[in-house]
Amino acid sequence: MKTVDTQVNASGQLEIVGELSFDTIPKLYEISCDFIIESEQPIFNLQDAVSEDNSGIALLIACKRYANKHNKDIYFINLPNRLRDVIKLSGLESILAIK
Repeated sequence: MKTVDTQVNASGQLEIVGELSFDTIPKLYEISCDFIIESEQPIFNLQDAVSEDNSGIALLIACKRYANKHNKDIYFINLPNRLRDVIKLSGLESILAIK
């Protein structure tokens, strides 16, 4: 079973550590929704995340939709190269706030 962990760092960013997969996304989405509501400026730091399939993209899109529904601006930083490349190739850069 693949694992993922989260923690809010000193800068108030939600750090995602571990593997983004279809096994880990449901738990991660629940945590992310809570973070979006609780945070004044939700920033997701994916520096230590590993993305082996497209579930990471699904998570980012779902979080963006959830944030929009709750009138929040969210940002994603330090994406794994593979995830960043797929987002760029699919034209999702204009939808997702990638820094």
